[in-house]
Amino acid sequence: MKRNKFLVMLALFFCFNLIFCGCSNKSDYFSVTTSDPIQKLSVENENFASIVSPAIVGIKSVSATSGSIGSGVCVKSGGYIVTNYHVISNFGEITLHLHNGKTCKAMVLKINPDIDIAILKANYSIPYLSLANSDSVKVGETVYAVGTPLSLSFNQTFTKGIVSALNRKISISLTDSNVNYMENLIQHDASINSGNSGGPLLNKFGEVIGINTLKITDAEGLGFAVPVKTFEGIVNSI
Repeated sequence: MKRNKFLVMLALFFCFNLIFCGCSNKSDYFSVTTSDPIQKLSVENENFASIVSPAIVGIKSVSATSGSIGSGVCVKSGGYIVTNYHVISNFGEITLHLHNGKTCKAMVLKINPDIDIAILKANYSIPYLSLANSDSVKVGETVYAVGTPLSLSFNQTFTKGIVSALNRKISISLTDSNVNYMENLIQHDASINSGNSGGPLLNKFGEVIGINTLKITDAEGLGFAVPVKTFEGIVNSI
């Protein structure tokens, strides 16, 4: 059977629990202890983008040998950012690009390569969005993908779509003989590209329902996000 080709920016699947990097003085990061919540919207709002943007960041990770561009979203008071593991898997110096044009630094706090999730700690107070109950997500509901497709020039790009399916299982070909699987993914048709990785998939109320992680490149409108229920335990453990 011919395998589909995926644009999957996943790295090798090692197991780590706690890693600090890109930081010469950890106390600089943990001195930032609070940030403001962005309140859940009661109805779909025409100012949706401007309301949720402060919680969403572009991510640049640069090591001695490589660099990567991705996205992330603040989900907890104190500047805790969720992104994809493959965005920061080079464990380089991390710079967050904020909605207002400012930048700040971040360190890797926790990772789980098996679900392609990483938690970063910023040295800046970033407003945060609430995590939705991803079990309540319905096929056909409106969703927004937000991120940094292709380059930092396109930071804070919003696209709109619907949930196409739930609980998708996708095979990831790491090598010719090594295949891994990602399960329970949210399938949606909001446009995403390289650089959207790690950015949030939001419902119409501005809540995070998932983290965009991959797309199928030889088809249109086949994007996938890791649902909140897969990674909320990591967030709650902070």
